[in-house]
Amino acid sequence: MTKRTLQLLGLIALIAVFALNGCTSTTENTFGYGSGGSSSGTTTTPAVSGITNLNSPGNAARTGDWIQLNGTGFGVAQGGGNVKCSFDSGTSANATVYNKWTDTQIICQVPSAPTKDSGFTARDMVGVVVVTDTGYSSSQSSITFNPTPNPTPTSTPPSPSPSPSVSPSGSPSPSVSPSHSPSPSPSPSASVATPNVTSIEPTTGMVGKSILIKGTGFGSARDGSQSYVDFLPVDGDHYGISEEYSSWSDTQIICIIPEMDTGYQYVVRVNRVIGKITYESSYEPSTANTLTLQASPSPSATTAYKDMNIAQGAGKRISYIFLAMFCLSCLVLARDKWGISNKV
Repeated sequence: MTKRTLQLLGLIALIAVFALNGCTSTTENTFGYGSGGSSSGTTTTPAVSGITNLNSPGNAARTGDWIQLNGTGFGVAQGGGNVKCSFDSGTSANATVYNKWTDTQIICQVPSAPTKDSGFTARDMVGVVVVTDTGYSSSQSSITFNPTPNPTPTSTPPSPSPSPSVSPSGSPSPSVSPSHSPSPSPSPSASVATPNVTSIEPTTGMVGKSILIKGTGFGSARDGSQSYVDFLPVDGDHYGISEEYSSWSDTQIICIIPEMDTGYQYVVRVNRVIGKITYESSYEPSTANTLTLQASPSPSATTAYKDMNIAQGAGKRISYIFLAMFCLSCLVLARDKWGISNKV
């Protein structure tokens, strides 16, 4: 091997060492280390395609109810975006409590409605506008709810004697039907059993894991979106609805715990909507229906760190090999030079 060949090999080894070190830095940046680009918000106009009152599907949403907005162009994260709710009083207010915000779905709580100058107190939510983080606004979306007065699931049932709504002047509110029956029509729904949760397993769970709910009155089979399990917060403003079910019978349900904030307790509630009436298990927390949601380890993150360490280890080993080759070539060149000097 000639002297020039050894010099070339040494130069290649030196370049390889620096290149591999650069690759290692790039690998680290891929997993979030060092500088990275910023994510951009949506540049499209949002559009609301549907609104659901999660507390009482089919009925008008009011202050404190959770609503779900489906559509497009909301943006991948809330950022500075908001949901503006309009009420039948002609007033509006922005929602301040949010559970979920994705490009196609928002879950938030209906805010308190301002009172109009005339003294009329807002009753029902009648419209909504979504404003994205980038400032784009949807058009005013009117909401068509069932006008029949129906208290929210978390309110105490009203007494049958007093009038449900009175205007400031003392006359009945125009929104109340003049014909009042003390109770709903007893036909088919009168024989429906109210769901009752007697136990859940486990009582401490994680997002994405199964939960077994036992009790009575769940219904022999799940009726699509008319039968569902939701999770009401005990100590926070968090809410979730299970969207995956592997089993549903009159006494047992197995479903997946939805994405919710960890470190909080939730009341597991079973809901059945039949006609215009929602039958639901108790929302009062007890040892039988309260779930503690704990954080779950992230397997993907753990795998990423392992892969990163493997890549770094392999890169360092190759660097050491080329460095050794470089040192060896330098020694050979020094020896050849020393030998020539002796001859001279």
